Amino acid sequence: MSQVLFEVQRQTQAEIAIPSGAEQEQVAVDIGPASSREVLASLLNGSAYNFIFVGTEEKLERVILTRRGSSAF
Repeated sequence: MSQVLFEVQRQTQAEIAIPSGAEQEQVAVDIGPASSREVLASLLNGSAYNFIFVGTEEKLERVILTRRGSSAF
């Protein structure tokens, strides 16, 4: 996961603080072509992370990731 997020960061120039432990998670996806928001949402939906996108539809500026807790509200 961390390698994929790093590549997204490199391609979009968005700030992404990659959470610790992401380097242990494996992903295999076939997504796109689509906007960066759509690709990231497809990647992160169902993952161990909550996420918030900051920026416009055309320019993703920041992605905030937090690990989902084991307890639900």
